[in-house]
Amino acid sequence: MTRATRDSLMVVGYTLAGMLATAVAGWVTLGPIVFNRWDFLLRYLVVGFSGALIYLGVRTRAWGHALVMAGVLFIGYVVLGGQFSAKVALNAAIWTVPVAGMLILSSWLFGVLGRTPFGKFLLMGLLLGVGYGIGAFAWLALNPMPLTAANVLGQAIGGLRLGGLLGFVLEAMDFVRSRINGDVSPFRER
Repeated sequence: MTRATRDSLMVVGYTLAGMLATAVAGWVTLGPIVFNRWDFLLRYLVVGFSGALIYLGVRTRAWGHALVMAGVLFIGYVVLGGQFSAKVALNAAIWTVPVAGMLILSSWLFGVLGRTPFGKFLLMGLLLGVGYGIGAFAWLALNPMPLTAANVLGQAIGGLRLGGLLGFVLEAMDFVRSRINGDVSPFRER
């Protein structure tokens, strides 16, 4: 198997693992309704798909790819927001900026903490929890909804679960990739 084929299969593996992790996070957060309502499940899958590819883009120093995937996250939020309007685009941006920002930051920190054998997923969980908390605060402040600590904290806890599970599977995929490639570092330098 050529290196290009192996790398392509790993990208597919990272993407599928990210989507599976976020689907499980949706189930843990919302219960079985997440599998009965396609729009709920798609919201989680969009984050898993984009998050895994943002992670790969940052870790391989393909920053342009990471930013494009942040744009895909925005488009996913817009599409799932219903009929397109300026308000839907604004709401999508309110969620995309902190969530994608925290995905990029946590992915970068995974590389900085590369020698840490295990547990970096906790950092991704914490940062995505903060990102979702910021997004919830901004969204509630700009929409006619009660801005309460419970509403913000509920989103932050959902982000914590999502980020923790996503980080866990990405860390596991790093381990698998390093064993397949036979090297200590899961990513080769570009």
